[in-house]
Amino acid sequence: MIEAISQRWKDLPVKLKNAVWAEISSSSLLNNTRQIRKIIGPKVSIMGVVKADAYGHGAVAVARTVGDGADYLGVGRLSEAIDLRSNSIDKPILVFGYTPGELLDIVMSLNLTQTVHSFEMAKEYSDRALQLGNRLKIHIKLDTGMGRLGIFLHNISDIESYRRCFSEAALEVEKIARLPGIEIEGIYTHLSSVDIIDIDYAQKQLVTFAEFLNEMENRKIEFKFRHAAGTFAMLNVKDSLFDMVRVGKALYGILPEMPNRPELKFSQALTVKTTVSYIKTVPGEIRVSYAGKGIARKSSVIATIPIGFADGYIWENISSSYVLIHGRKAPIIGRICMDFMMADVTHIDGASLGDEAVITGKQFSEQVLLPELASRFATTPSSIATFLTARTPKIMVE
Repeated sequence: MIEAISQRWKDLPVKLKNAVWAEISSSSLLNNTRQIRKIIGPKVSIMGVVKADAYGHGAVAVARTVGDGADYLGVGRLSEAIDLRSNSIDKPILVFGYTPGELLDIVMSLNLTQTVHSFEMAKEYSDRALQLGNRLKIHIKLDTGMGRLGIFLHNISDIESYRRCFSEAALEVEKIARLPGIEIEGIYTHLSSVDIIDIDYAQKQLVTFAEFLNEMENRKIEFKFRHAAGTFAMLNVKDSLFDMVRVGKALYGILPEMPNRPELKFSQALTVKTTVSYIKTVPGEIRVSYAGKGIARKSSVIATIPIGFADGYIWENISSSYVLIHGRKAPIIGRICMDFMMADVTHIDGASLGDEAVITGKQFSEQVLLPELASRFATTPSSIATFLTARTPKIMVE
């Protein structure tokens, strides 16, 4: 009997068997790819960043949908690259993070490109590649101001110290270039700026990166791909494109409105939906949810919605947030529970059991987008998108 039930369950529509589901718009993904191309022109390559399950959008489905719109894919960990290859994604893939040397046979067998953060790391990979009788394709990472991964190359104020740092970094890359068993395909850096406030710091990092590239050219070390720009730099920082851009947020349309760039038409690809599971009318001065944080001050109609922090919804600072029901904003009332939240639908005529509720996305002419949610929760749009847990299925829609 369990086999028959399992098959029946498998065949049911996603909306029927799941309390919460995410719809990923293929047309938005393709539109956003076109917008990126419009910005960077025909000669710069696009690396679609699909780490963290494509920012919560489903890495395999996104890679398939974008197709030739992306020239390269970027992942954070080897496991993410293996998942793509296991699903017949044959596009070039760069692994940003460290991969243990004993797993290098997998990297090379799957024709992946590995980031190198230091000469020591490169030497480990070189030795392993020689043992395996193979060559490893790499991109070298420079730390020009992020303070995270890569060969240290901060533009520090003490000019003598900076020159020494610059010289040491150049020598380290030169040593990597002489290692056998390694093919250097690219070099890149990561800008720490995430908004317009830090644009001067981003420019400083880019100057350092450009100076270093000139030095590499003088030393006859060439790179097919030189890249620094993510979404922020692509949109806001002049001369940041080089040979490739690494785009995550722009690909998914996780962007604030840009009134200074009306020609750009990015659209959020993610919509998270659920349905109203209970409706009741409560008298005034009634507590709603845990700890008495929510109070219905007057007689109200309260909708219980089956999504909570176990689905990835942030439970803090919810007093000014809302969901969309019948194309209208329904304020959340009380704390978010593990599996539920409550919303005040007193002002929404006809709100009833089974109504669709949109957590993020568009419903009729109203919308609640990730940047807005992020500002309400004092976090980032990307962090909200990636919070979606495994019990929230993702389906590709047009």
